[in-house]
Amino acid sequence: MSRPVRVAATVDDDVATQLDSRRSAEFWRRDLPAAVELLSFDATWESLPVHGGGKRMTLEGLSVGAFHVFVALDDLDARPGALVVYAVDIWPDGFPEA
Repeated sequence: MSRPVRVAATVDDDVATQLDSRRSAEFWRRDLPAAVELLSFDATWESLPVHGGGKRMTLEGLSVGAFHVFVALDDLDARPGALVVYAVDIWPDGFPEA
């Protein structure tokens, strides 16, 4: 089964404050579409850990080292199971070492 997934306007601000314009463009072109595609699968959504009012998905990036997307059921979309990516945290060079 496939779920509709949209990216909220707030993500634009998140990306712009965390990446320079070149890397931002790459993130929008490569990383975020890949994350949205993964989220469209029911099994992915069901496997994610709860975080606040939604869930968090952590990925190694294609153009960035790693990132989290924060996702919730989309109250603005009448379709059953629709999701919205409402925030993103990016580690341009990968997760910091512990």
